[in-house]
Amino acid sequence: MSTVNQILSERPELIALAVFIFAFAGVRALTRRQTLQRILIGTLFFLGFTWIMFQSRQVPYAVPRIPRDPLSGFLGDGLKTIWWFWAASLCSDALRLFAARGHTPLSRYRLTQDLSVAAIYLCALIGLATFVLNLPLQGLLVTSGAVAVALGLAVQSALGDVFYGIMLTLGKPYQLGDWITLDNGAEGTVVEMNWRATHLLTDRQDVAIVPNSVIAKARIVNSSFPSRTHGTVIRLPLAPHTSPELAARVLSDSALACRQVLMQPPPCAVIKSMSAEATTFEVTFYTSEVALAGAAQTAVYENIYRALRIAGIALGNANALSLPAGGGPPPTSTALRLADSVPIMADLRAEQRAELANALKPEEYEPGQTLVEQGTQVPALLLVAAGVLSVRRRSGDRVDELDRIGPGGCFGSRELRQAVSATASLTALTKATVFRLEKPVFANLMQTEQSSSADKAIAETTRDWFTRQVGRV
Repeated sequence: MSTVNQILSERPELIALAVFIFAFAGVRALTRRQTLQRILIGTLFFLGFTWIMFQSRQVPYAVPRIPRDPLSGFLGDGLKTIWWFWAASLCSDALRLFAARGHTPLSRYRLTQDLSVAAIYLCALIGLATFVLNLPLQGLLVTSGAVAVALGLAVQSALGDVFYGIMLTLGKPYQLGDWITLDNGAEGTVVEMNWRATHLLTDRQDVAIVPNSVIAKARIVNSSFPSRTHGTVIRLPLAPHTSPELAARVLSDSALACRQVLMQPPPCAVIKSMSAEATTFEVTFYTSEVALAGAAQTAVYENIYRALRIAGIALGNANALSLPAGGGPPPTSTALRLADSVPIMADLRAEQRAELANALKPEEYEPGQTLVEQGTQVPALLLVAAGVLSVRRRSGDRVDELDRIGPGGCFGSRELRQAVSATASLTALTKATVFRLEKPVFANLMQTEQSSSADKAIAETTRDWFTRQVGRV
């Protein structure tokens, strides 16, 4: 025991080394990486380690003195090296913990963190070279400058990505979660920004890695700034004899009839060109997110197809300018075109649809006017010929929009079939033309559908029976 005490009194550096080994093993085993608890415990051990070094007359930031023996010099240099890099490790862990507060692991300041940590370890390396290796700082800087020039020429493109990454970080043209589009065709959601490249998650769920130097030289369109509202533009050629005012109203209402399309800013349709072959319209509508644009565009095209067919507007086609949007000869009246486009009448024969068209009664509604109140009886089957209607349900003080009905849509089928009250109200969003199919006529339509379904079932059963008989023969 006396021998151990003598060794520790003569070699206090061994106590400092033991503190470091205990801290390195114990703290890493008992705590998780980059947590406040680990940093605090590590700081306490570091302060104790520093105090013991001062007691041993091993000052890490002072020019080393001539050691009393080779072992003392070796232990002193080793402890000073540990001190510098331990301090750099604590500073870098604290910096990363502070920057990660409230952010995902892929922090928006990833490049800044990496550069700051690199600067911390560079300072530790300079301190180590100056106070431990006793190298002249001026000569070290000259040598490091020459080495930096040689490395810069060797890794010129990589360094270009680093410096362009610094420019993008300072300029902040986009952030994590933004949807950006580059003029080279690359587009997607920004999921990571590091010192070399930006990672984009495309709509195909692939990750496109674009170097920072390419992005810095490209034209960037940020669809998520200043708001996440995204506009979509579609072009549509219509027949040259189409009324521009009528076509613009039909196209804008068709876009508004899609639930994903925002009411503010409202959709709009403008003429882009006019010729003897076609009048080209440009329809612009907005969605709350870029991800909704694809589904909304498909729904808008479907609404436009039905609305043009009901309105009797033809697509611009030099070979068949007189054909309607859906093909075939144009129907003679709006009511008949509506009957041909409503899915509930699709299984009827042409003469039956013509009879129902004669029974339809048109009504005009202004924006904001309520057609059906929630909780009341639906007076008739309502078929929309023009405009947009909103289906809304009230629950206490809250009003939710359930659906939007555009040209070719209907309201009241379920309520009339089941003889129940309306579970939602129906309100006109725009000026609308609605055709009413009264209850007695709708009841006859349901009987006709049931008879047609029964006939189809009998025909299918008979066909299956004959098929089995032929198979036996």
